[in-house]
Amino acid sequence: MEEKKVIKISLSTVFLVIAIILIFIMAYYIYVEKANANKEIASLEANAINMQNTINDLQGKIDNISNTINSSTNKESNNSQSNNTSSNENIKFSDDEIKKCLQEYLELVGIREGSPLGMLVKLGLCDYSDYDNANKTDDNYVKTNIKYSDYKEKMLNYVTEEWFNTNFENGYKQQDGLLYYFDGGASGIEFEVKDITLKGDYSDLAYIAEVYNVHLDDTKELENIEFHISDNNGKCVISYCD
Repeated sequence: MEEKKVIKISLSTVFLVIAIILIFIMAYYIYVEKANANKEIASLEANAINMQNTINDLQGKIDNISNTINSSTNKESNNSQSNNTSSNENIKFSDDEIKKCLQEYLELVGIREGSPLGMLVKLGLCDYSDYDNANKTDDNYVKTNIKYSDYKEKMLNYVTEEWFNTNFENGYKQQDGLLYYFDGGASGIEFEVKDITLKGDYSDLAYIAEVYNVHLDDTKELENIEFHISDNNGKCVISYCD
């Protein structure tokens, strides 16, 4: 009877030992898993910190680039404004220079009204005799041996390029680089500049001129015209004239 009891105790002890071993194994497993989880969390936190540092670094570079671009844009804008101001400040002509500029311009306009060829002669580009027996095109233009670029260059001593393109292609045209003039006209007009005054205190470019329109019988009619001037390499030229 006692022998059976011993066997029973031995089996219980074995089960107890097994249970304890299983508990240790489970505890170790839980410990290992927790340790791995902590490592993974620490790794994720480190990656998040690195990623945030990278974002901050990139943002800093973007801000630097943006500041550089804005600084460059502001500098160019300031330079442009400075250049414009400088250009306007350079337009300081005397009244005599301005009156002479307007007088020469009006003389060209008046001659052109009478004869487009006459204006070319006035500019020193040709003589009347050069085209005494010139052939005309179907639209009544005469071909010259004058380069159109030479004609334009001469005119830019009196007017701006924009005003030239607006007003002094009338009666003239170019073909194959050569100048053609319209063979026709009316009676020429003679002008005499009497006086000039600034149109307003806000600009040194806009003027009102008192101009005599001299008729064929030498009578004079006084009229007011508005004109604007510009600086072409230190020379006063007309940029607008009504």
